[in-house]
Amino acid sequence: MLKGCDISKHQGDVNFDALKEAFDFILIRSSYGVGYRDVKFDRNRDEARRVGLLRGFYHYAYPQYNEPEAEANYFCDVVGTPQEGELLILDLEENKNSKKPWTGDSGDWAFRFLETVKARMNGYKPLFYSYKSYLTEYNFANVVAGDYGLWLAHFDNKQNPQEEKTPWAFVAIKQYWNDGNVAGINPLDLDVFNGNGETFLKYGYHAPQAPQTEVSQPAEQIPVSTPETPATPEITPVIVPETPVETPALPEEKPAEEKPANVPVFEFPTDEQKKEAKKFGMILLCVIWNALKDMKLTVAGVYNFLKAGLWEGIKKLVKIFFYVSLAAIANFLLQIFAGMHFHDIPLHYQTFSFLLTDDIQNLAMTAFLNGFYFGFVKWVTTKAETLRKESNV
Repeated sequence: MLKGCDISKHQGDVNFDALKEAFDFILIRSSYGVGYRDVKFDRNRDEARRVGLLRGFYHYAYPQYNEPEAEANYFCDVVGTPQEGELLILDLEENKNSKKPWTGDSGDWAFRFLETVKARMNGYKPLFYSYKSYLTEYNFANVVAGDYGLWLAHFDNKQNPQEEKTPWAFVAIKQYWNDGNVAGINPLDLDVFNGNGETFLKYGYHAPQAPQTEVSQPAEQIPVSTPETPATPEITPVIVPETPVETPALPEEKPAEEKPANVPVFEFPTDEQKKEAKKFGMILLCVIWNALKDMKLTVAGVYNFLKAGLWEGIKKLVKIFFYVSLAAIANFLLQIFAGMHFHDIPLHYQTFSFLLTDDIQNLAMTAFLNGFYFGFVKWVTTKAETLRKESNV
């Protein structure tokens, strides 16, 4: 069996030389939904190829928002033409308990996604990922019958994919732990592959074989006299019986399309990047506007400032603006963090996360945010109010 892990943007800039020492393969998130490319995908893909790790790319699905064909085509657009032996995987986990509930037929959605990728990738069959209870919550008979391999999530900290009982005849990959700490990365999902490196590559994409061209022979051959040579004695080959090795059924080898031309180093901003820039620009304008609004300036107040002395008045105005800006930014950060699950918060906020369970982590974060709000925000607001009163603004 092979040891591996899976990563996304949440792990930040990963040291792949260290990962190469610890693992045999890595599975990398490429995209999610439609229009959302993992911001670390290109770096993670290129680094995994550089160090020579066996690898695959997965797409996290949002069936409650998109049709499977749309997400499958977007996934294919992001990954392009894979290299030899690279895996492609659908990650489907959304259900009725999701933030926006999904109450549709996950089995049918998954099958249509996988079939679309298969058509786009010239017959290559991607794998399917989900957790154990999800496989019994929905009917995946058509996915099983389609011979799409299974990457199973079951966090029991046991590296035993061959012992897992699922609707599939066997488990190709098992994600057995979600709180690993390897090569300085924590938390890290840990996986094990049910086979060796050769089997892993057979699960991956393969370029098409060039068609054989028949060479026409002339109808009649004109004999050419040649000197006779002594006959070479026949050598009887020694046949060594092969030891049968039981391996899971594998996807068929696929024909493939031509690889795209080299992409230039310079790239124009994507629509997603433009949306992000516009969003943060609007946030900045809102923060400035709220700060100016919270200053509660009046014409008479500004006149009193200027009458007391232009330079002193400007300094006091700047000081009040500074404090109310801090309050506005703090309110904004509170709203951002309050809507996050603990593991979605950047790693440098998780220094002591290994001491806490998920529930305690979220409770601790809520307590911290409330303390931050009623402490810091109250302090800067009071400071600004005091300055206003002292200056009669």
